[in-house]
Amino acid sequence: MARIEHIRLVDDLDGSSADETVEFVADNVAYEIDLSQDHAAALRDALTPYITAARRAPSGAARPRRARSSSTSTSTERRQHSNAIRSWARQNGYPIAERGRIPAEIVEAYEKNAGSGPAPSPRATSATAAPQFQEAG
Repeated sequence: MARIEHIRLVDDLDGSSADETVEFVADNVAYEIDLSQDHAAALRDALTPYITAARRAPSGAARPRRARSSSTSTSTERRQHSNAIRSWARQNGYPIAERGRIPAEIVEAYEKNAGSGPAPSPRATSATAAPQFQEAG
């Protein structure tokens, strides 16, 4: 059985027949609007002075950017925190790798016990045990 589907664009401004979908970005938000030829031309005419005065952004610039200074200090703080957890875990007999994700059980034990005395003995079960790694050297 054959089937033919027709897609009809409707002008988003007035409900008449639309001829094209116009895409644009404003304030890091992408938009699409279906417009007739007249409305598309009016939109382009309205934007022309701004487009003429503007410069092209590098590829991918429509995405919001993160501030470098705050993200750098945040990643440094996270790395230092991870190093402290790993050091504490080793001192308290928890099996922990040099790199990679720190098991939730170890993070929880660290948060409960760091600075408040000895940690509870690690519960190494086959389901929760972290892989054992030997240091090279």
